[in-house]
Amino acid sequence: EPYGIFVFHDRYDVPVKGTDKERQGESEEVFEYIICGICPLKGEYEPEKPLWGFLFPDFTDRSADINSIAVFRERENQPEEEFLQRILKI
Repeated sequence: EPYGIFVFHDRYDVPVKGTDKERQGESEEVFEYIICGICPLKGEYEPEKPLWGFLFPDFTDRSADINSIAVFRERENQPEEEFLQRILKI
């Protein structure tokens, strides 16, 4: 079955929030990340719902965590290690 690997790079302005959780104007930090989705293809190029994916770096405590990667899998019983070994070759 043909699959597509979709990789996107983006930036997110992390809004500053006060102790009351209200937004405090301009952001002080920009979260730069890569997000990837691995999807079966319908037809030649149209992606279906992703089966696997990841976000690097992970977004933890409103900041980038370069020592962590967030992994998505469609089925809960699929271990992340299988994904990392098969797709990322680690």
